[in-house]
Amino acid sequence: MSNETYSLVLNSQNATNRVNNASTSSISYNINWDNVLPRKYSQYSLNWQLKSNNVSTIIVTGTINTNVLTTTGIYPAQTLAVGLVISTPTGYATVNTVTNATTYTLSTTPNVATATAFYSLNNQFVNSLACSINFGKILVSDQSNSQNNCIGFVYPSITNVAGNFSQYSYYASTLDNGNIQIAYPTNQNITVSFTNLDLSTIPSFTNYVLQLYFTPIITDQEAINNASLLAGKF
Repeated sequence: MSNETYSLVLNSQNATNRVNNASTSSISYNINWDNVLPRKYSQYSLNWQLKSNNVSTIIVTGTINTNVLTTTGIYPAQTLAVGLVISTPTGYATVNTVTNATTYTLSTTPNVATATAFYSLNNQFVNSLACSINFGKILVSDQSNSQNNCIGFVYPSITNVAGNFSQYSYYASTLDNGNIQIAYPTNQNITVSFTNLDLSTIPSFTNYVLQLYFTPIITDQEAINNASLLAGKF
């Protein structure tokens, strides 16, 4: 293992090399690897850390009839905005239109008509998630003996602000996941994806800064070549 380390920072809010803006749960970036990693090494050990933006959770009480949500209370008190994701007992729905402060049209029919229930906004931010990057060739196999692009997991951080009002974020430190081994990246367009642990998709993620640290793994042949180079045999 080399004592050299090379770093790459991916900021989901920076559009400079961001390709796909459709969903923060799956974003692509164009990377010129020649500007990041020296090609004299064929393998790298990867470590990383991540911190996401805070997301406020809103607790909603009310009823849903067909796809119309009528609220009896929103905590903290506010008007739900178009595009916000609501988690219901039977699935996720998005606010399509705002009729007034208590009536909203949803994108789907969650099949809980006339039932009074609690609806929590962004409660997908309470579970650990898998993080995957398609570098090209990852030297890691899963239990099915297949190549796996998963580089590790991110974990929720929950801060109670007041009453039912909390703030959520995701994080992973360099100590939270073990190093994995990758070959020199061959994909110039990499996709950073966040999924549930069963690899099913999540409706959204929040913006984040992901820092990747690459440490060269010196193979026997590379060690021989380096020794020959230092000895002046090339």
